[in-house]
Amino acid sequence: MLSLSWIEGRTRPATYCTWSLAWLLNQYLIAFLVFRTVGGSSLEQMLVHVFVVPLRYLGPMIGERSLAPTTSLAAMAFLLQVVTSWALAALAIRRARDAAINEWWAAAAILPPLQPLLVLVLSLLPSRAGVSSPPPTMPDARARITVAAFKGACAGMGLTVLAVAMSTLVFGVYGSGLFVVSPLIIGAVTAYIGNRRSDIGGRATWALVKSAAVLGGLALLALALEGLICIVVIAPLWLLISAIGGFIGRAIARATHRPPRSTSAALALIPLVYAMEAIFPASVTFENEVAIDIKAPRAAVWRSITAMGNIEEPPGLLFRLGLAHPLSGRLVGEGVGAERHGEFSTGIAVERITEWTPNHRLAFVVLNDVPTVRELSPYHHVHAPHVVGYFTTTVASFELADRGTEMTRLTLRSTHVLRLEPTLYWRPLVNWVVEENKARVLRHIRLLAERPSGA
Repeated sequence: MLSLSWIEGRTRPATYCTWSLAWLLNQYLIAFLVFRTVGGSSLEQMLVHVFVVPLRYLGPMIGERSLAPTTSLAAMAFLLQVVTSWALAALAIRRARDAAINEWWAAAAILPPLQPLLVLVLSLLPSRAGVSSPPPTMPDARARITVAAFKGACAGMGLTVLAVAMSTLVFGVYGSGLFVVSPLIIGAVTAYIGNRRSDIGGRATWALVKSAAVLGGLALLALALEGLICIVVIAPLWLLISAIGGFIGRAIARATHRPPRSTSAALALIPLVYAMEAIFPASVTFENEVAIDIKAPRAAVWRSITAMGNIEEPPGLLFRLGLAHPLSGRLVGEGVGAERHGEFSTGIAVERITEWTPNHRLAFVVLNDVPTVRELSPYHHVHAPHVVGYFTTTVASFELADRGTEMTRLTLRSTHVLRLEPTLYWRPLVNWVVEENKARVLRHIRLLAERPSGA
């Protein structure tokens, strides 16, 4: 199934129907069992998670505090989903070729709501000896490859800009449609255009797909649709999925020579995915905690928390380049109801004290959060909605506990909401940023508490 020759083959209706139904039932069974395991109870939620967006149940799984077991289970479920989508798409390509119809309709196999309909239609179509027009001849092989590569790279760049603008500015979603489905289809279309007239080879195809992705990133930067940091962060996932798409696009090009407009059947699925994600938005709530031992009594630590002042430790490289990081914390008043102003590199977060137990616990809710990043861009303003609202902190608390004579354990707990997908990719990155910022705050408090009196 992983070879080009297999994808370029044909599958008869009965064989296709048998194997596709087996993969579909396997996908639904896994989604149902895992969803029930993580505690889903609503029938509506179950139907959405199992039949509309099977991967959406991964969010609650890796939103749990104990990351190790749930992340492993989520990774296995994600891998099975990827294998299922690949098998259904490959079988659909072979069946479409056997029925002498446009192979690009097989792209519907990666969209869960359309999978049953696609399997039904392709299973009913009779086998026909497809007639594929031979590729046009060009006098110079090098010129043929150069022209095809240029067209493929331009198409990939344009489609990348269009996909990002449509997802973020029109539908307002940053989900698997943008970061998984889009690069897969764009990579396939890019490779198809590059190989349609003549097979340029696997290495050249990969270089073409990479070039299109790089040009797309530069275009996003030039058009102020994204900043450099976010492009670099998403680049590994985008390149990986694009490579898989390039593999599929080259396989289709080697077996058929339809005009580039035939790829519109696959491209039409992109806005459909965005619309589905807008109707069923993603939201994952998770907790995070970081602790530190301080050689000082709780009273000294409490004073350092309530009079934190400016953080002296310089931030790390990525934070200096634009990731939000704390600069200071100041209290306005005392006791429950008082405000705490957390100054970050991207703005000031206003927080309201909800619990005030001197020398024990200080808790607060975040009334307004700050942007997650200050985009690195040649423009003063970047049209990237994800910097506000797609990752937020809701509540946080400082908790003090004795760890022996003149020793205090200080724990900083917080709850966050993540509205980015795929969660399996974004959650570890977000978790790392949160823990780095917390560790910096706690080290500053330890420095204040451990200073000699009057220093």
